[in-house]
Amino acid sequence: MGRKAKYTFEQKLKAVQDYLSGKKSAAEIASELDMGKYGGNRIREWASLYEANGTEALSPKERNSSYSKEFKEQVVQDYVQNGLSPYELATKYNIPSKTVIIQWIKRYNNHIEQRDYHPHPEVYMAERKKTTKEERMEIVQYCINHDRNYKETAAKYGCSYSQVYSWVRKYDRQGTDGLNDNRGHRKAEEDLTDKEKLERENKRLKEELRRKEIEVKFLKKTQRIREGAIENAPKIARPALRHRGKIQIYESIQTTSSDERCSIQYLCQLAGISRASYYKWIHRKPSRVDIEDARIVPLIQAIADENNSLFGYQKMTYALNNNSDMKYNRKRIYRIMAINGIESHFRIDQRHSTYRKSTPQETKDNVLDRDFNAEAPNLKWGTDITELKYAGDKLYISTILDLYDRYPVGVVVGRRNDTKLVNDTYFMAITLNQGATLLLHSDRGFQYTRKGFSRMLENDGLTQSMSRVGHCIDNGPVESFQGFIKDMAKVLFGKAHTYEEAAEIIYRTYEYYIYRYPQKRFHGKTAYQVRQEALAADTPEQYPIAPNRRIERFWEKIEKSKAKQQVQLQQ
Repeated sequence: MGRKAKYTFEQKLKAVQDYLSGKKSAAEIASELDMGKYGGNRIREWASLYEANGTEALSPKERNSSYSKEFKEQVVQDYVQNGLSPYELATKYNIPSKTVIIQWIKRYNNHIEQRDYHPHPEVYMAERKKTTKEERMEIVQYCINHDRNYKETAAKYGCSYSQVYSWVRKYDRQGTDGLNDNRGHRKAEEDLTDKEKLERENKRLKEELRRKEIEVKFLKKTQRIREGAIENAPKIARPALRHRGKIQIYESIQTTSSDERCSIQYLCQLAGISRASYYKWIHRKPSRVDIEDARIVPLIQAIADENNSLFGYQKMTYALNNNSDMKYNRKRIYRIMAINGIESHFRIDQRHSTYRKSTPQETKDNVLDRDFNAEAPNLKWGTDITELKYAGDKLYISTILDLYDRYPVGVVVGRRNDTKLVNDTYFMAITLNQGATLLLHSDRGFQYTRKGFSRMLENDGLTQSMSRVGHCIDNGPVESFQGFIKDMAKVLFGKAHTYEEAAEIIYRTYEYYIYRYPQKRFHGKTAYQVRQEALAADTPEQYPIAPNRRIERFWEKIEKSKAKQQVQLQQ
């Protein structure tokens, strides 16, 4: 009786016709029939058999094929003498599978004689026969003497094939002791010899020690997973990290069970989880959110790798939305970055500068009066100088910043903090923005209090404004921007070793900021995009500075304290 065919005659015939006609490839047909990794080879075998022997080669057989000893030897000789491959031999002799021919060739190469096939189906279905040790010994000897023909031996002695096979294997491993029937005959303690008692106790202790070692190792691993860094993680990431910890515990159970041959139930008890939840995880399917998050992670990582993890989650959200048709929520990006350990390396150092008293030639009032909002480009500019240390030396960066779009209209790097540095920056800004009549705000540095500098601004129609003494907040936007740029340069390009390298780093950082750094205040747009839109529009879009509640609360507290003191004085 033949085995039930996995594929019907109609399926095989259609598959072969589609393949030979060129409608579909072997791989496509194999995928449709769910034939696995090597299904394409199977399709090609069917096609070869069909071309050589017609539809008969694809017809289902009522019983398994049987081949004589002479036929097998003929096929093998054809392989040896004519050099035909097993695939070609299967086609030539209408043998359904080349695997059968490969087995015949292996027997030939190992000098094992080919045998006629005499099926004994009854030996597979036979009931297990009760035998004595002597009978089992006789059966094993007969099987070995007759070239280990298990089926013939089982048919001769009226036992099952599996029994004969099992007895021969036990005899090969343990000799005649392997044929003892020890089922349900564990010796009582009083019947054991001293040696057997020691062996039994030694075995028990070894097993107990092994079990304890596995238990300690497994519990340490699960404890590390549970402790992790969940408590210090952002609140939004904690549920996902807890879920990841559970998955790691499931994976630990799976690997420990496979490596140490421990029961799943025992390991689940140690881990304090239900066996059902483990098997639910085994048969899990990723959710739509998991699939989408897995797609976003490489995009975030690519941006982080490009700029050395300069962006936090808000800037990363803007960057993704600028470069994609999809719009991502910042909370989602925050969660994904927190879960995968992708964090910004950007940190603003707190620096406290000291004011050095000098005698200025000419000072101006604080016309800006901390009104840092501007309605359009080229109405309010702020300027300042900062220093950057490199390899034991310094360079100086002079910047003029437009307060409307935080666009640096003038940037000059120099070795000396002198008047030339300031003049070059001003000439650059005024040349690139012809006709700008605006307010220029600075601190009271000697470069800005010179009479010559004041006259230069007056001749160009600019109003000069200066911070009050000891009030660096009067020039807050430019002060913070310079520290921001230096920290960005450190993250993007690292440390410089020469003046030329340091200058190149600063200019490249400004270029990156202008064209590629998205900002929350500008709804994810860069300074360049905002400036171009504003210059092209009759009424530029407004981007007011968001109120700082922390500072407002501070001043409210001061006002309340003053009012309270006033009341106490009146009393």
